[in-house]
This record gives sequence, structure tokens and C-alpha cells, in this order.
Amino acid sequence: MFSRKRLRAFWPRERFPRARRVLAGAYRSSNQMRFLAWSIGSKLRFGPTRWATVYQGLRIRVLTDDYRGYRVAVLRGTQREKIDVWNQIVGFKPDVCVDVGANYGEFSVSAAALGARQMIAIEANPLLIPCLRATLGQYQATAVIHAAIADRDGEDTDFFFNARETGSASIAAASPSSGPNRYGTDVSSAKVPTRRLDTLVPELLGAQPRSLLLKVDVEGFEEAVLAGVGGLISQASWWRAIIEFNPSALRNSGSDPARVWEKLREFPGFVIDGTAVNEQKLARLEARLPLVTPGECDVLIGFGSPPP
Repeated sequence: MFSRKRLRAFWPRERFPRARRVLAGAYRSSNQMRFLAWSIGSKLRFGPTRWATVYQGLRIRVLTDDYRGYRVAVLRGTQREKIDVWNQIVGFKPDVCVDVGANYGEFSVSAAALGARQMIAIEANPLLIPCLRATLGQYQATAVIHAAIADRDGEDTDFFFNARETGSASIAAASPSSGPNRYGTDVSSAKVPTRRLDTLVPELLGAQPRSLLLKVDVEGFEEAVLAGVGGLISQASWWRAIIEFNPSALRNSGSDPARVWEKLREFPGFVIDGTAVNEQKLARLEARLPLVTPGECDVLIGFGSPPP
């Protein structure tokens, strides 16, 4: 099957660059046509939203005019490697699972279906909140919060998003317009309240959790999230966090990737690279992240060990 990944692997950029650009353009054009056909058919049959069956047969509500919704529906989920790691840690039964930057809730619905004690999905994009509530409304012990997680409470911040590519929404105005918005360039904004995790989570639970699992994917604002989680993780007997590390998005947000990487390296963990990980490796984090600041990747960090 022709794909951009295979094109990069078997046809290096420096060989026949013009022909390579033509083929890449043809791929983008055909992908655009597939998305438009899916979107028109879905809207005619289901309206502005529809159910999509994803990994493990779970159902997620998606927008029918959104490229990210199209990918979730057609690919039956988009983040299987990370979700496999997430699901194994959910099996350790942390007091709470928190999905920061939930988007359509692929991580959230997986945890809820596995019987998480409490699942909190946090999303800043107002377009996605009704979909998240419909998805997690199928399960008990879930909550959907419309907020931007940061290092401060009680302030409203501008949040920028493109209705036809919700995967690139961000507090940074540059991100939605510079991301993969091949299907429209109109960027909207909305005022969204900011919350610190170390005040929001105990407030929702009514107590300080003794163990927790986090997923953080906030398009370059991971540093602010980490600055607002200290009071939460410092009081936990064990915790784990799956965090996206994207140097380009970090620079767009005003963060220094090297500084953020050093912050992540303060905790034991490893880069999620697709290799199989067992429960023992997830339960006892002993290695440290690489010394050299990498390119885009996902990492697992944490502290302590769950009880056997």
C-alpha cells in the first residue's frame, strides 16, 4: 500500500526530488478526496456527529466535518502503541486516570471500559466537549472538564482551533495554522478557563489521590502542565505519565525543548518506541531518558511502584 512513510523509507528525499514531490502531492490529493467523500457521506447519513468503532471495539463520538474524526473512524483509532502502554498501567488500578488534551477520548474510553476507578477527561476545544460527553456517558465514574491545564488557576486564555482539523488546536495561535490543516485554513478562537492539575483533581475527587495515571498531549504546553502538577505527584505513593514531546510545538509555545527535556529527565522513564513492554517494566521504572534532546517522541515517566 502506498503511503508517505513508505515513500520516505524507499525513496530518499535527495533522489529524484521532483518526481518525489509529484507522488507526494498525488497522495495528499487522493487522501483529501477520501476524507471529503467520508465527510459528505457521514453528514448525509448521521448529521454533524457519528459513532466510530475504534481499537478493542469501543465506540467514540466524532465530528463528521473533521479530518481527525475521519482518521479515528477509518483507522479505528490513531494511537495504539501508547494506548497499549496506557491500558497496562490502568490494570494497576490507580486511584484516578487523567487524560489532559483528550481530543475525542481514545485514552479515556479505553480506561473507562477497563473499569478505571475514576476517569477524568480534560479538553480545551469547545467543539469536542459534546462528543467527549457522549462517549464517556456510556460508562460510570467518568468526568469531562472543559479547561486548559496550565500553571495557574482562574484565568481565561485564548484557545485557537480549526473546525476541520481538531488535532492541531492549541493555546498558541501559530499551531492551528501551521499544523496539518489541509482542508481549510479558517482558525477560530474561544476563551477557556485555566486550571492547575494539583487543585482540579483533588477538587473533583474530594480527596488527594494516592496513585494516578496521566496522559498529556497539549501541543507544546506540556511545560505549563508539569508546572501545575507538582502538588499532585509529590503526595502520591506512585504515579505514571505518558507525555508527548514535540520540539516544534514547544518552540511555538515559547518553551525551550532542551529545558523541557531536562525536566522530564528528572524522573525515571523511557521513550515509547513501539517495542513491547511488560508489566514488570511498567511497574518498576529504573532507566532514565536519553541525555541528548531527541526529536518528536512520546515518553513514559513516573515515580514509585504500584502494589503487587
